[in-house]
Amino acid sequence: MLKDILPKEILDNLRYKLEDVCELRLRKDKNIVISVMGKYVDAGIRCLPTWIDEIVLRASRFSIYTVNEQLKAGFIAVKGGVRIGVCGEVVPDGQVIKTIKNITSLNIRNPREAIGCSDPVAERCFNGRLNSTLVISKPGAGKTTLIRDLCRSLSRKNLNVLVLDERGEISGEAEGRFQFDVGSSDVMLYCSKQFGFSFGVRAMRPDVIICDELKGEEDCGAVYEALSCGVCVVATIHSGGVEELMQKRSFKGIIESGAFKRYVLLSDEPRPGSIKAIFDEKLETIL
Repeated sequence: MLKDILPKEILDNLRYKLEDVCELRLRKDKNIVISVMGKYVDAGIRCLPTWIDEIVLRASRFSIYTVNEQLKAGFIAVKGGVRIGVCGEVVPDGQVIKTIKNITSLNIRNPREAIGCSDPVAERCFNGRLNSTLVISKPGAGKTTLIRDLCRSLSRKNLNVLVLDERGEISGEAEGRFQFDVGSSDVMLYCSKQFGFSFGVRAMRPDVIICDELKGEEDCGAVYEALSCGVCVVATIHSGGVEELMQKRSFKGIIESGAFKRYVLLSDEPRPGSIKAIFDEKLETIL
């Protein structure tokens, strides 16, 4: 949880309630910047270098070794759904990353729950039939919050929903319990999408698989595998829009194939999670 990893000096001097803070950006010897309802403001608190080290230690439960696989990917996942983006000195080992050390800045993302925010999507994408859906937006516009609520909504329609929660952000898992309401979904934690899709289709017989942040050809291949087995897939991707997404070679084929029947475009205006448009498989606007 956020309050468990932040130094006391930050908690004592923060002028905002933690539940209202979406992100905290800490850079050594610079003022902390926070995001409140999608707007960045100067918190007026200078970040001491020791605070960054303290946060990393607390987030790793005082064992950097145990989170090194995450560090190599540039983040640390904290119990309860908090995710910390990390910048520092990358240590290469041939063609792979060995670790990141001498960390100089952190982006701490504080997850939130918005019960009912997915209702317009459920109505237009899952009313009477299951339509595989890709949720599109730039970072920080509410993709994870929306699919989290979809987990709750779809599982209550007597559907078998499998959640591939690669970083624990969707369910907010902590000590074997989920901090967020994902309904009666089955949750596969901390696994790759390639393993999760393959294992999940064989072992759990899902009607719907929900996952976050598709990346590259391997993830697209995993989605194809599930779709070819008749499973509905709901996923998210970072992009400014459908046209921009078409420029990504890995995703052009999956769009042209018509595998996804609905595309939901989110915006952070007037607030994160705002639905800008919904398209069908022919990219024609239906909302």
